[in-house]
Amino acid sequence: MGRPLAANRYAHVVGVDTYAKTHTYAILIAATGQVAGTATFPTNPPGIVRTIDWMNRQVTDGRALVSV
Repeated sequence: MGRPLAANRYAHVVGVDTYAKTHTYAILIAATGQVAGTATFPTNPPGIVRTIDWMNRQVTDGRALVSV
């Protein structure tokens, strides 16, 4: 018996591409791999707050795996 796939546990997967001044996020629908949204935010504290707000608006069921 294998390990469950992310798609079996999460509705979305969030990937993060990190840079010194910004982070770029991509939200994928876990079951299909379809891109649900992308956005870039600054790495400062207000940018992180904006990031979390954006993710919460995109992932309405709260089931997301975030991978950096």
